[in-house]
Parts: sequence; C-alpha cells; structure tokens
Amino acid sequence: MSLPWSQLSAFVLRCFLQARPFIDIDQDVLRDTAKWIVRHQKVNGEFQEPGRVLHSDLQGGTNNPVTLTAYIMSSLLGFPDKQHAYVIKSATNFLEDKLEEGISDNYTLALVTYALSWAKSTKAKEALNMLNERAEHQGEFRFWVTPASEISASWQPRSIDIELAAYALLSHFHQDRLAEGIPVMKWLSQQRNHLGGFSSTQDTVVALQALSLFAALTAASGTEMDVTVTGPSLKTPEMFSIDTQNRFLLQTKQIPPVQPMTMTVAAEGTGFAVFQLNVIYNTKHADQRLRSARKQEAFDLNVDVKDDKDDKNHLTLNVCTRYLGSGTAPRSGMVLMEVGLLSGFSVSPDFVPLDNTVKKVEKDNGKVNLYLDSLNETQVCVDIPAVRDFKVANIQDASVAVLDYYEPRRRAVRSYNSGVMQSVTPCDFCDSDCSLCHRDGSPALLRCSSLASFFWLLSVLHVNSLCTWVL
Repeated sequence: MSLPWSQLSAFVLRCFLQARPFIDIDQDVLRDTAKWIVRHQKVNGEFQEPGRVLHSDLQGGTNNPVTLTAYIMSSLLGFPDKQHAYVIKSATNFLEDKLEEGISDNYTLALVTYALSWAKSTKAKEALNMLNERAEHQGEFRFWVTPASEISASWQPRSIDIELAAYALLSHFHQDRLAEGIPVMKWLSQQRNHLGGFSSTQDTVVALQALSLFAALTAASGTEMDVTVTGPSLKTPEMFSIDTQNRFLLQTKQIPPVQPMTMTVAAEGTGFAVFQLNVIYNTKHADQRLRSARKQEAFDLNVDVKDDKDDKNHLTLNVCTRYLGSGTAPRSGMVLMEVGLLSGFSVSPDFVPLDNTVKKVEKDNGKVNLYLDSLNETQVCVDIPAVRDFKVANIQDASVAVLDYYEPRRRAVRSYNSGVMQSVTPCDFCDSDCSLCHRDGSPALLRCSSLASFFWLLSVLHVNSLCTWVL
C-alpha cells in the first residue's frame, strides 16, 4: 500500500479552501487533512514528505525541504481563521532563514516569495526584489526560466515556468505591487492553450488563480465594444460585440484557412477583452514509429503488438518504458500512459492488473489511461489485452504516449499497428456478392484519406485584465 503524500494533500486542501465559497465542503475533511499535514512539521518549521513526491519539480535537489515547506505553508494560509498561526509562524521563520542563506533555484524562490508575501513577512519584499532581478525581459513581457532537462518541440514554456510566473504574479498581488506585475500577467495570458488552460492541472490552477485576482483588480467601470476581424478568406468581416450582458461569454468563429494567412483585428469602444487565434492541424511523424526513440525524449518507450492471424478478435499490446533521467533527478514524478486503441477495439480496465507501479486504469474515448507512481531507469512493461468490438477494414495507426503528469512536455510517443489487422479489407466481411469490394483485384471502394484537416478558430472572451492583445 502506498504511503500518503503531504504534497498531494496540500494541493487538495488548497483547492477545497478555494472552492468553499461556492460549494459545500465537509469541514471535517478540511480539519482532518490539515491536522494530518501539520503532524509532519519538524521543530525547525520544515515540513517533510512521508510518501513519494508526485510533482517532480518539488522533489529534486537540496531545495526539496524548502520548496515543499513553502508549498504546504501556502495551502494552510488559505484558512480564514488563525487556528494554524503557530505552524505558519514556524514555517515562516524556516523560510526566512533559508532566504538569508541564499536560494539558487528560481522555482523554489518563487514559491518561497509567494508564501512569505501571503504571510506578510518582513522578508517578502526582499524576496520579490531578488526574484525580479532574475527575470527575463522580452518587449512588454517579463518571465522566468528554469534549466531545461530536455528539448521540446512544444510552443508552450515548461509547466514549471508557468507555475513560477504565476507564483511571482501572486506575490505582486499580495504586496500591492500591481504595476510591476502587469508584464508578468501579459506573458501568462499569452501562454494559454486553445482551451484557455495551460499544460497541466498544477500550472493551470495556479495561473488562473493569479490571472483572476489581477482581473478583479483591473475591472473596468463599463464594457461596450465591437471587435472586427478581416482576412483574405472572409467575404465579409466577422463581428464580435461585447457588452455588460455577454462579457463573460466565450464567442468563437471558425475561419476557412488560406495561405498565406493574414488577419486584421480592430476594436472600438471601452473595456478590456482577450482575443485569441487558434490554429489546429494534424501531422504524421515518421520518426515516431515503434522503436525510433529520440535523444531528447524523457522516456524510453517500446510498443510491441502480439496478434494472431487465426484470431482477429483479440490482440495484446506490450508497452515497455523507463525514465531517462539525470543524476540529479533519477526518478520521475507521477507518469501518465495514454494508450490509443486501434479502430474497433476496446480494453476493459479490469484486465490490466494493478501493482506497485500501475496504480489506476481508466477508459477515455477510444483510449485507456494508466497512472504510474513514478519511473526510474529500470524498465517497466505492461500487457494490455484488447478485444475487437466492431469489424473495421484498412485500420490506421494508433499511438501510445508516456508523459510526466505535472510536466506534459516530458514525454515520448510511438505509433503502432497490427500486421494482421492491417491486411483486413472489406472483402473479409462479406460473401462473394459483397458490394464493398472488387474481387478482380481493383482497389476497394473504402479508402481513408491521408489529408490533414485544418481550421482556424477565433475566440473572444471578456476578462477584466490586459492580456494577449489589448482591445
């Protein structure tokens, strides 16, 4: 049985405390969780982790006790009363001492600064000044970077960098240094994905919290604006109208793509809004085949298919993976294995055994997700039995992805297929009078298109902040 986790308990406690004004939360759950967390504080104010730290950026290096203490302390600060005042004071003294000794890691410094700022520590201003001195400047944006452990093709920054900027923005909020925080807010807003979130659960929760607090402070007295979008593929301009009645509603338009694509956005009126242009497309990477591991990947991943030409109703996927970590981080955080299934096949989670590594299995729209405690350099293999529910011809590749749950850019992806199922055509499903195929050897009528689909999506969502493009 796994040990309980202070870090995960603190995260749940933080979420429950933030949700309490809107939904009913059992007070006993909050009290008992906090009581359990407090029991793991040492005499010097430091918090310890009895279980394994799931968030890998909280677990590595000599800053681990400092980072974890700041993280847990910020969760306990969410209580409106003073029942944990002594615990928070003890943790504050510990963090202030560590700040005096020097904190080299930017992520740790951001968390410490946030905790001290919320606790109204006399050292909070010094910590934020130190953090701002390490910031990167790019035009009207300000942000921070951490040493990358791997190369990524993703346009988004690492999840830890999103969290770092969010904690910095929260620190500016708690210290009433709002003008200094606007360049950070603008950078954070620009990093959102097409769904409005970020890379992971952790960075999305913290970043939206920071942006929401700043949005509330920059509320406009009134909103009345019209946004006009023109482009070469539009016969007539697309119009968005935002007023006090619909300012919290998401408005979207789909625009046909042309090459080259030049969009012109104009706004008239008063208020603040976010304009976001999303480009969505599919590509097929030949270098993601079964065993073509790339040097910059965080995980080694092999996918083998065990099939039988005499039994087309069953096959087994053998997925083997291990963590390609460095000496400073020989073990990953929690790992998510996303197994896409071939068309027509399904997997029952009950047939994937749970063990010390695989903790949970769930189905999710054509794929099965496996949650792993963590991985190290030792290879772990999982057999996943699949059963054919529907007869499908010309089966295309599916993919398996292994990724760090809290840092999704740390991943590896492989595509796979069944040699047996690839050879199945519509002719195998019917008798000699089948109308779906030609027995004379001419191509089957059913084909799959290799063309990728492209579309553009415009969205305008009112928020009371200066984000992305100011309209």
